[in-house]
Amino acid sequence: MAAVGAPASTQESGLQCAAELQIWDDLGWEAWLRGRLASGPFAVPGPCVLDVSEDVILSYPQSDFALVEQDLRAAFPQGVARKLEDAIRDEVTTCLTVRRELINYKKLCLHMWKAGSTVEKDLRQLASFFYIDLVAETPPEEQ
Repeated sequence: MAAVGAPASTQESGLQCAAELQIWDDLGWEAWLRGRLASGPFAVPGPCVLDVSEDVILSYPQSDFALVEQDLRAAFPQGVARKLEDAIRDEVTTCLTVRRELINYKKLCLHMWKAGSTVEKDLRQLASFFYIDLVAETPPEEQ
C-alpha cells in the first residue's frame, strides 16, 4: 500500500506493480515465462535459463548485465523491469566486474602453478643427479 499523502501517480504505480507481480503467484507462470523466452522480442537463444544445471552451465552466456536486462524484460512488464534494472544495475555490474577479476586471478594462479611445477620437476631431477649423502659419506673433492 502506498504511503499516506503520496502523489496519485506513485499510488497507481505501486498498485500496478503489485498487480503485475501477481503473475508469479499463478501456477502457470513457468509456462508463460518459457513461452516468452522462446519467441517474440525477448527470445533468448540457446537453452532455457530455467533448465540450468551444473552439467550445462557453461553453455550459457555469462558476465554481462545485458543478459540480466534481457531476462528482466522477458519476465516482467516494461515498467517493473525498468525499475528493477535501475535498482540493481550498480550492484550487479560491480559483482560482474569482481567476478571477471577473480577469474583472471584464478588463471594467473594456474599459470604460476604450472610454471612452478616445471621448475620443481627440474630441481628434483638435478637433486637426484647430484645427490650426496653428507651424513654417511665425505663430500667428493672438487676438481
